[in-house]
Amino acid sequence: MEQGKHEPPGGLLRIFLDIWPGFGPPLTHSFYMSKLSYYKTMVKGILLLSLVFSAIPAIKAQTSFGITAGYGKSSLTKIQGSIEPFSRYSSRNSFWGGLNARFALGEHGFFLATSLIYNQRGYDYKLQNTTGANNTLKDSAFLQTLNYTDLNLILLKKFSLDERSGFFVGVGPVVNVFVSGKEKISMNYFGNTIPSSTTTKSNLQTGSAAGNYKRIYPSLSVMAGFEYRRFSVAVHYNMPLDYYYIDAGKKLQHSIRSFGVSAGFTLFTSHKGDPVLRERKVFVPKETKEPKVVQPVKIDSTLDTDGDSIPDYKDKCPGHKGTATYEGCPVPDSDGDGVNDDADKCPQVEGPVSNNGCPEFKEPEVPNSPDTIRFTIYFEQAKSELKTTGFKTLDEVVRLMKANPRLVAQFNGHTDAHGSVEANSIRAFSRAAICADYVASFFIERTRLTVAAFSNRKPVADLNDPSVQWKNRRVEILLYQK
Repeated sequence: MEQGKHEPPGGLLRIFLDIWPGFGPPLTHSFYMSKLSYYKTMVKGILLLSLVFSAIPAIKAQTSFGITAGYGKSSLTKIQGSIEPFSRYSSRNSFWGGLNARFALGEHGFFLATSLIYNQRGYDYKLQNTTGANNTLKDSAFLQTLNYTDLNLILLKKFSLDERSGFFVGVGPVVNVFVSGKEKISMNYFGNTIPSSTTTKSNLQTGSAAGNYKRIYPSLSVMAGFEYRRFSVAVHYNMPLDYYYIDAGKKLQHSIRSFGVSAGFTLFTSHKGDPVLRERKVFVPKETKEPKVVQPVKIDSTLDTDGDSIPDYKDKCPGHKGTATYEGCPVPDSDGDGVNDDADKCPQVEGPVSNNGCPEFKEPEVPNSPDTIRFTIYFEQAKSELKTTGFKTLDEVVRLMKANPRLVAQFNGHTDAHGSVEANSIRAFSRAAICADYVASFFIERTRLTVAAFSNRKPVADLNDPSVQWKNRRVEILLYQK
């Protein structure tokens, strides 16, 4: 081998270069030299990242590791020295993905987030002429796709909502390392003399000279997002701090920016050493004190303040005389009608003492005239629902009252002997009220309708004969002129 020259590598390195994305043939001398230079840069970046990863756990910080992926748009920020309209340049879709790690810094919600990301960038350029002479350029398109490996060092601030979720914002530098790229140029001409052409260039040269892509260029990343347990979403803005390419002919400097969204998932978290106590809400007691011994309280079992023969320690109403049935409290009057519940046959419905606490319904005076019209509606046992025959009867009542505005209606509710006095009083009134409400729904004035309930006090059949009890479960309707 001649001194000063390098032969293309062989063996495993050659196979690796063949299968690595974007490193396909032709395997020329200059190609290998550019890729070897790239590997030197990559090794330095990986060593730097490894140094950061190994140094931070040494301070016993809370750490977490995960994966991330995202989508966004990349476009040119500026072209220094260009006089072309910027509208000819458009953005391109970009995708990225990689690994990330987070290290807690102190106890105030600050973290150092590092990530190694494989990223795509680029832009589109289009020129179009609507008219032109033969053999002149009609339109052209330039498509650029660049692949980078990004090393991010972001300072994050987390604002916790609870132990599982919170918002975060971050800012920090990014080292963008060129991996591979592709340029595609398409040209069309007026007329048929010069055919259309498409040229694709994959082996892009790297270096600091004009016409080459920089191997490394810096940028600044700003982000904000939300995380819940192991999942996170964020928006990113990557602003270039230097150009990444210098046009060989025009000496124009290109810089590129990107904006997008990402989703992440934490694979595992380590809480070794001193965790962020405020974030985890861990209580650390300063000292342990002996529990106080509570002395038992002596109770005077003979004390009876209200003199109801129930000692105070058993009396729920020690200031009022009561009975043992109600644990020392007075007998209640649930409906407030002056009749205690023990003597009230209708404890939930107000009624006079003369009727044992149940309501009284006095039947209004109905003229004993042959002109009085009578109807009867029957009900099922212990029910107040109208049946089909009942609706037909009430429809006839409505028809008669609309035909004669002087007619008034009296609805008298009755029950059989089943059930308590209170239940029968309520049921009798409910049956009569349902009938009156139905009639009133046809715009019959309420002043023409009267409701009364008689429980089982006015039977029309033997209360002790089950076979005829159905006759007592009724509402009698009386129509007369007032």
